Amino acid sequence: MEKSARIALLAMRKAESMDPVGMTELELAAEIEYEIRKNGSESTPFGSGIICLSGKNTKYIHAFPSEKKIQDGDLLVLDMGAVYNGYNSDMTRTLEIGGVGKEEREIAEFTKNLKEEALDGIEVGGKISEIHKFIEDKIKKKGHKFYHLSGHGVGLEIHEKPSISPQKLDVFQKGMAFTIEPGIYTKSFGARSEDTIILDNKKKVVTS
Repeated sequence: MEKSARIALLAMRKAESMDPVGMTELELAAEIEYEIRKNGSESTPFGSGIICLSGKNTKYIHAFPSEKKIQDGDLLVLDMGAVYNGYNSDMTRTLEIGGVGKEEREIAEFTKNLKEEALDGIEVGGKISEIHKFIEDKIKKKGHKFYHLSGHGVGLEIHEKPSISPQKLDVFQKGMAFTIEPGIYTKSFGARSEDTIILDNKKKVVTS
């Protein structure tokens, strides 16, 4: 899983170094997926490929890349992973393309910081539902609704147990691998930040 995560992280760093203005979402997705495969991934992420959404399309939680051209001032949501020796990784970053608006920048930074705060609160024996509640409460306090779970298990499948949800009575256990992914979606844009975590003797964020 750590190797899978490193492959995804290399591709994300490549994406962060690019100037995608003028490219379509599909063109950028193809460039990133090429990097993922070139670096050793056994398949494209998630079977159907990465999530690569810009501008107004970022308000959709899960959507396919389109012919929309990426513009200066857009937020860009990249949700990707890799597969190595059958094991998956998963990560999401919201990038600022050029001079984004004040609200967009604030929300993008908020989701990233919220992810970090949630990660700080995870420990072996801690209640899974409490992490979801922490994320949901923070987003509500910000004035938004939280539309999805706070994360999911990952391993031989891209979505496994445990679900990081409000209903779970489960606790975090040594050996678990999962994601944490807070997101906010307004009527005009969205932002999400996600990392894959392996919980062993120490908590390890393998996609950072």
